[in-house]
Amino acid sequence: MQPQVNVKSKSLYDTDYHLWIDGTVTQLKSGDFSDLDVENLIEEVESLGKSQKHAVSSYLLRLCEHLLKLKYCLIACVAEPCGIVVSGAGF
Repeated sequence: MQPQVNVKSKSLYDTDYHLWIDGTVTQLKSGDFSDLDVENLIEEVESLGKSQKHAVSSYLLRLCEHLLKLKYCLIACVAEPCGIVVSGAGF
C-alpha cells in the first residue's frame, strides 16, 4: 500500500518561486510530506539533474577546447620559438 500524497495547486509555485522553495525545504526537513507539492517537486528534481548533466558536458567541452589550443600552441612554439616556457606540460 502506497502512502497517500496530496498534490497542491501550482499557485505558489507559479507566483513566488523562492517562497515555494523555502516552504518545500521546510516541509521536507520537518517530515511534513502530507502537503508537499509533489508534482512540482518532481519536476524540479528532474530539471536539476538535466541542468547538471548539461553543465558537466559544457565544462568538459570547454576543457577539451583549451587543451587542444594549448597543444597547438606548444607545437607552434616548437616550430617557431615564441619565448613561452612550459615545464611539465606532458605533451
